[in-house]
Amino acid sequence: LLSKNVSNKKEYKINSLMTVFSGEIDSHIVVFAHSNIGKTFASSMATILCTHFNPSCLIFTGVAGGLIDDIKIGEVVIVDKVIDYEMDCRSFRLPFNPDYSHSIGEIPFLNIGSHYKSDSNLVSLATTAISECSVPSRVGSIATGSEFMSLERKKELSPVWKSTNINPVAVEMEGSAVAQICTSFDVPFLLIRSISDNMQGDASDDFNAFVQKAADN
Repeated sequence: LLSKNVSNKKEYKINSLMTVFSGEIDSHIVVFAHSNIGKTFASSMATILCTHFNPSCLIFTGVAGGLIDDIKIGEVVIVDKVIDYEMDCRSFRLPFNPDYSHSIGEIPFLNIGSHYKSDSNLVSLATTAISECSVPSRVGSIATGSEFMSLERKKELSPVWKSTNINPVAVEMEGSAVAQICTSFDVPFLLIRSISDNMQGDASDDFNAFVQKAADN
């Protein structure tokens, strides 16, 4: 969508799997790219954008699987908090503070907490913008991992969702990695996810059937 609506478009070939584009929209320079699937690709692309293009902010969009009963396919989640549910050091004890217990999502020694927060100004701007569209939306938290979730697996991991303490409404495979890199480089960020499958039906079938609609939203 961005590619079709920018002027003075330029292409930067990073490697065989990564390409970055730039252009102008209403006299504003924008840089955009497709990260590919998964935390490693997403964090790599975020690092490239932060180190080579000096962005004032980073907005990461994509799809996610719903985790709560009332979320609808095609609904847009403006993400306020994101957690990496696979980062689990709860059994690790700090040698200098053995009584301290880590939370899911918390990386030892960094003192940055267990989750990442989207920039509040960007959340507000996105909320205002989408209110002018006929697209269902909400502000909510999401969880990130490296597994495509079937409906059965979402239910199986229900205790994990509860243990994150942020009540995620959806799960996906890149967001926390982007958030971590942006936090490291002190770049304000916003994650936006559209629901491709929810807590009814078959996750894989629904994803394949509705991913384009979700992405368009």
